[in-house]
Amino acid sequence: MKNYFSPPVITVWCLIVLLVGTSRLDAVQIYNFESLADGNLVGQDNWFMPDGHVSPLVGAGTGYDTSKVGMYGGAGVLPAYRPNDGNFSFSAFDNSATAAYIQFDARHADLEANSTERYYVTYSNGLGVYSTSPWVGLRGGSFELRGCNGGTVTTDSLAPGIDVGDWVRLRLVMDFTDTSGGRTGSMDAYYMNLTDGQTSFNAIGALQDIDMQMSRNQSLPSTWNALAVRLDISTGTGRQFDNLTVGDLSAVPEPSTWALLVAGMVIIGGPQRRRRA
Repeated sequence: MKNYFSPPVITVWCLIVLLVGTSRLDAVQIYNFESLADGNLVGQDNWFMPDGHVSPLVGAGTGYDTSKVGMYGGAGVLPAYRPNDGNFSFSAFDNSATAAYIQFDARHADLEANSTERYYVTYSNGLGVYSTSPWVGLRGGSFELRGCNGGTVTTDSLAPGIDVGDWVRLRLVMDFTDTSGGRTGSMDAYYMNLTDGQTSFNAIGALQDIDMQMSRNQSLPSTWNALAVRLDISTGTGRQFDNLTVGDLSAVPEPSTWALLVAGMVIIGGPQRRRRA
């Protein structure tokens, strides 16, 4: 009779149960501001922006996130960019990905109409040729999406329970292959209220199944190679952001696939061990 409870078999079954029981794995790169000095963000660690604009700042966060964060630097703030380099880079998206995502944490600072924290990824060759992802962010009392390369803006009111001063994690999941209804890619937005201790994402009702508009300037995800943050002109202050994230939920096999691989290795390896014995 086979012994299903010998130490090697128990170890294998524990691995299978653990892998099957976990949620889908992410392949992610996360950029934070911990290594930067307080002061202007632009000019540090390869961050730049067009001449004549006010740099975002780096400093201690307020409320839930008291680590170093990026923050509002004054009226007239426009996009700041950070191309991939040897200090930090994110993996290129596959143009056929169906669950690529961008994500960041933002502090809901006020209800000013133009008070915004937005995040996206982009490519520019410096000669006016560019390609940008959609952006996701907060805009006063609303969640906000915008299609690729300055596409259509879609908003939805902030969810109940998100108060001024709360830190919110925003995730934008993108399917680059969706062409249904004439779309060129589709996207869904989610939020998590970190200040209130939420640990799972909530769908943002009006920001589901939205056209990415990848046809604008022929936006190609595989070319996106720079982080971008945008804080627009406003009299509001206290806007902060952190943990700029790029990931792909479909970048690794499902946990069940890993479990089958482990089981297969045991089946193949078991007889060999017995023969050696």
